[in-house]
Amino acid sequence: MESKEKQQNTDSLDFTVSERVSDVLKSVPAVTDIRVQSNSKSYDAADLVITAKVAGSAWKLAVEVSRSGQPRIVRNAIALWEQWCRRNELKNNYFVFAAPFISPKSQEICNDAGVGFVDLAGNCRLAFDNIFIERVGLSAEPEKRLLRSLFYAKSSRVIRRLLTDPEHPWHVHELAKSADVSTGLVSQIKTKLIDSELAQRRGDMFVITNPEELLHRWALAYQFDKHNQVQFYSSKSLAELEQALADICTRESVEHAFTLFSGAGLVGTQYVRVVNRASAYLSSHVQSIADMLGVKRVDTGGNLLLLSPSDPDIFFGKRLVHDRWVVSDLQLYLDFSAQKGRAQETAEFILDSTIRKSWGRK
Repeated sequence: MESKEKQQNTDSLDFTVSERVSDVLKSVPAVTDIRVQSNSKSYDAADLVITAKVAGSAWKLAVEVSRSGQPRIVRNAIALWEQWCRRNELKNNYFVFAAPFISPKSQEICNDAGVGFVDLAGNCRLAFDNIFIERVGLSAEPEKRLLRSLFYAKSSRVIRRLLTDPEHPWHVHELAKSADVSTGLVSQIKTKLIDSELAQRRGDMFVITNPEELLHRWALAYQFDKHNQVQFYSSKSLAELEQALADICTRESVEHAFTLFSGAGLVGTQYVRVVNRASAYLSSHVQSIADMLGVKRVDTGGNLLLLSPSDPDIFFGKRLVHDRWVVSDLQLYLDFSAQKGRAQETAEFILDSTIRKSWGRK
C-alpha cells in the first residue's frame, strides 16, 4: 500500500512538472508542437521527455523530476546526464532539472552547467536554440519550513555542537549522545546538511564544510522572542546590578549566563559605548531572584532583562569570565543578530573577531 501511494505521488509530481514546463514553452510563439512522453526508455537520465519544434527545428527536452531541489541532488542529476551524453550521440537535446522548489544555489549550479531548471514555485530558466526564458526570485513556503526545521529546539542542539567545532568529524550516534537527541533526528539533519552542501561525508562520519553559511541560516531562523523575557528596573549601576545578579544566582545554585551587551562587555566584544541594560539567562526562579535583587518589574524601559531560555541548551559552551558566566560566542551572535539597530553591528563584530578565529578562519 505504501509503495503504491508513493508511486501515485511520483506520478502526480511528474504530471504537474510536465504541465509546468509545457506552459512555460507555450508562452513563446516560436515553440510549437509540444508533446510530453513520460517514463521514456530512451533516456536513462530523465523521467520525462518533452518534444517541441523551435522555428521548425525539432528539439527534445529531457526532464529529470526530483522531490528535492537541494544542491547535492542537482549536481548528481547533472552528472548522470553528462555521463549519459558521453555514451550517446545527441542532437538538439536539452536537459532540464525540475523539483517543487529549486534554491538559488541550485539554480546557479544549473546555470554553470548549461542546463535548464523549472520548479513549482514559479522559478525557471530555459536557454536553448534561440529560446531564453528566465523567471527567478520566487520562494516556496515548504522549502522555508524544511530549512527552519534544522533549527527547531532539539535540532538546534545538533547544529550548536557542529558549529562549536566545525572541523570535528562526527558519528551519528556520538553526536546524538552529545546533544541528547535521537539518532534518527541526527540522521535527518545529516541528510539535509549534505543535500544542501553544508556538510560532507567522511567515511562513516560527516563534517561541516560551510560553517558560516550554516550560522547565517541559523541566525535568520532564530527567534529571540521564543525565550520568556521579563524587564526590571533598578537604581543601581549596571556593573553593580550584574555583580549582584551573579552573586545571588551562584549562592542559590541557579544556572545563569549573561548575554547581549552584558556578555559582550565581559568578553571584550562590545561594539557600542553606551549600554543601558543588563541581560542574562536564568534556568529558573526568575521572580525569586528579582525579589532578592530588589528590582521592580516594568513593562518597558527597564535596565535589567532576565530571560528564561526556551531550551536549556542555551547554556552549552558558556564560560566563566571575571567570575561571571557568559553564553558562548555562537549564542551571543544569535542574540545580537535578532536585535535591531547597532546590535547587528555587534553581531558582525563577534563573527569577525572571535567566531571566525575559533574556526581557524580570517
